[in-house]
Amino acid sequence: MAVLPKLKRFQYLKTLKFRRRPFYALFLVDRLPPGRYNIEEISMFNFLLMHMKFGLDANCDTAYTDGEVINFSPKFLDELSDRELDFVMMHEIMHVALKHCYRGKKADDFLFNVACDIVVNSNILYSNNMDINSITLKNYGESMHLIDKQEGYNFTAEEVYDKLIKNAQKQLKKSNSGSSKSSSNGTKSSNSGLQDDHSKWKEKSDHIFQS
Repeated sequence: MAVLPKLKRFQYLKTLKFRRRPFYALFLVDRLPPGRYNIEEISMFNFLLMHMKFGLDANCDTAYTDGEVINFSPKFLDELSDRELDFVMMHEIMHVALKHCYRGKKADDFLFNVACDIVVNSNILYSNNMDINSITLKNYGESMHLIDKQEGYNFTAEEVYDKLIKNAQKQLKKSNSGSSKSSSNGTKSSNSGLQDDHSKWKEKSDHIFQS
């Protein structure tokens, strides 16, 4: 594994700490759809952004959080503009605030990860007045935010997951009957934007439930 020089590592971490934006929390309180999340939950964004730890992990492709630390691939970090970095940081901190790391223990890992991303990205999109550029990365495209042509902010991660399961089952029936030539089940596209690493979630969830 490549080891970053101390100065380079310091510069990366300084960038991450500078870019955290606690005012997003206040903005989101006014922008999130009523009835989906209470004010106490949203106010946690401010606390989390200011107290979140940041790290670098050359072994990951993009970024990830385990609920305590947000880690970035140095290569991925170099690719991001300031606006894109804001999106990725908000994406990760919303996973923390909505406790996605601890949910979906009995769900299919891949589909639940997709469901969480749809919810997070759609809420970020909503908070930016539906500006699609706010959830788009130039090297990865537009990030997933729709489920059955509806915005993910209307649902919880579990509700989106149930819809993904039903869509996958429908596609399987079509495939078995020979009525569909498409191999897509509606859960993943070839250009689905930010694909952060959720593999640490299972480790965190297993630790919590076993303790």
